[in-house]
Amino acid sequence: MPTRTHPIQRLEGFTGPTGPTGPASGPTGPTGRTGPTGSTGPASTVVGPTGPANATGPTGPLGVTGPTGARGDTGPTGPTGAQGAASTVTGPTGSQGVTGPTGPTGAQGIQGTQGIQGVTGPTGPTGATGAQGAASTVTGPTGSQGAQGVTGPTGPTGTQGAASTVTGPTGPQGSQGVTGPTGPQGSQGVTGPTGPTGAASTVTGPTGAGGTTGPTGAAASGGTFFVQFLEPTSSVSTWTNMPSAQTEYAGTGISGNTTRRVVDLTNMTQVLLVIYTSTGTFATGPFLDIQYSTNISTPSWTDFNIDLVFTASDTVYNSGWVTIPVGARGLVLLRLVGQSGDGTADPTLRIVTAQFKA
Repeated sequence: MPTRTHPIQRLEGFTGPTGPTGPASGPTGPTGRTGPTGSTGPASTVVGPTGPANATGPTGPLGVTGPTGARGDTGPTGPTGAQGAASTVTGPTGSQGVTGPTGPTGAQGIQGTQGIQGVTGPTGPTGATGAQGAASTVTGPTGSQGAQGVTGPTGPTGTQGAASTVTGPTGPQGSQGVTGPTGPQGSQGVTGPTGPTGAASTVTGPTGAGGTTGPTGAAASGGTFFVQFLEPTSSVSTWTNMPSAQTEYAGTGISGNTTRRVVDLTNMTQVLLVIYTSTGTFATGPFLDIQYSTNISTPSWTDFNIDLVFTASDTVYNSGWVTIPVGARGLVLLRLVGQSGDGTADPTLRIVTAQFKA
């Protein structure tokens, strides 16, 4: 009897939660063997970087400098003229003689020949350039700098070249030759005759220095005297429109219309000027002074520099004792001068006197 088989029914439960995600990639497998080198590709159109230049060989040694030329001889010195004998009598000065010609200049020494310029040695040969590697289509990274190559040996000095047709530079100046000995002194010449007397000069020579000042005389034994400049013929003297410029006083009412007086001031040392004004008009600061001249006939005036100011009517003014200028201490001509009026005011004066004392 056949057996009836029934399928087994499996029961499934609910779906469980999703499991965690595995790693993104598995571990890298071992590197495979390197494949064979491919054939060389076509030449690249890109030029690779230039390799480093080899070091320049050293410069050859400088040729020897030619010897310095000899210095020419110094020309001889012309002989010294003979010296005339000294005369014991000084004759009159003669006219200026003609200047003799200048002696000839000694010959110039011969220039020494120029030494031959040494030949410059040739430059050592440049090292050979390494072979160019095959061009790559891909530029690789720049390699590190290679070590400095060993400097090659210096090349041998080249043979002396033929003489140049171009003149080299002038060599240095030769050393100074030895000075020749001085020639012997010529014998004493004979004194020549005295020349004729020159024409009288039209130019006056400078004045000689003044003699020393004599000693001071003994002091005077004393004494005093007065000089009255203003001697009115009436009660007062008026200076009409007294000017600003220094002017000799010659106002109205003056005896003889002058204040000039000849006096001997020998041994006098001081002076006292006195002004007595009258009623009138006065400028801001007019003043009187005394002048003297040692030349009586042709006066040349010098101030005493007293400058006594008077500015008001009916007032007595005095200068006090003033030292007399040294040049006035002798026989002199005196006069009275005024200054600093305004050209309008008319000052009036009664008396003007000077008292002198030793």
